[in-house]
Amino acid sequence: LWTWILALLLKLYKAKKIAQPGGIPWWQYVEAWQGGRGGTSLISQQMGTQLPFQYVHFISLIAKLSNLLMVVTMGIMLGFAVQQHEYDNVFIASATIVLVPTINNAVLSVNSGLSNPFGTHMTNFPEAKYVLGIASSCEAYTAASRHLPTWIREDWGDL
Repeated sequence: LWTWILALLLKLYKAKKIAQPGGIPWWQYVEAWQGGRGGTSLISQQMGTQLPFQYVHFISLIAKLSNLLMVVTMGIMLGFAVQQHEYDNVFIASATIVLVPTINNAVLSVNSGLSNPFGTHMTNFPEAKYVLGIASSCEAYTAASRHLPTWIREDWGDL
């Protein structure tokens, strides 16, 4: 599509439909076209891009600090509960110390496995397939420029 738009711009420019004496030079039309193509590409990339690695590390740090703070707090509560012979609070504090960090670390472990979705494991995205898809898109752009619609191609011959 973008190849056809550029070809149409070239046709209109050569036919002086958009070119005026002292008007916008051709390169500015090409820059505008590149901006449109780049913008749609950027939007497409952003829709499918994973979180930045620094953000993932920050979330992991917050989770680890939360675990540490929770274990220290529960340890203090456990100490007081043992001194006062409140065995129900001893059980609750002990279970909290074991379960909450374990669950948090399990979630972080799963997220770590998902942080790089490309690889050879059967649950990963096939990286080679994506590379071939990009190559195929490049070939399609080239082919599209060779097979322009008749209404764009008239009186041009080959570009």
